[in-house]
Amino acid sequence: MFRKLKSIIFATLLLTPTVMPITSLATSGTITDYTPSGYIAGVWVEVKGGDSGWAYIRPAESRQKVSWYYDTDGLPFCLHIGIGGSPEKWDYNVHTQTFVDDGKRFYIDVYYQAGSWFVPSRYAVRS
Repeated sequence: MFRKLKSIIFATLLLTPTVMPITSLATSGTITDYTPSGYIAGVWVEVKGGDSGWAYIRPAESRQKVSWYYDTDGLPFCLHIGIGGSPEKWDYNVHTQTFVDDGKRFYIDVYYQAGSWFVPSRYAVRS
């Protein structure tokens, strides 16, 4: 009898759905364009193993600097930064390295030096 009751309790525990909190990690930062065009036309967020899409961007002080936001669900991501042109047709697509969002805010500067793109990044812990 006790074995049967123990088996029923164990089976019930296995079949009971576990409620896991779903956490999403909103990724954000600032991009500054130091190229001659001085204009950020758009930002595409490529999420590794997740949903990629357009970042929400808004001017920050000038058209050469934008704040951006996208929910990466905490997955690794990289940015495609549209420089110059229009939101529909960028002059240049500058691709960043892959980032891991572990609670940091991303500051990305875009430079064009000696015929090639230079995209250094800085990180700061979010407050």
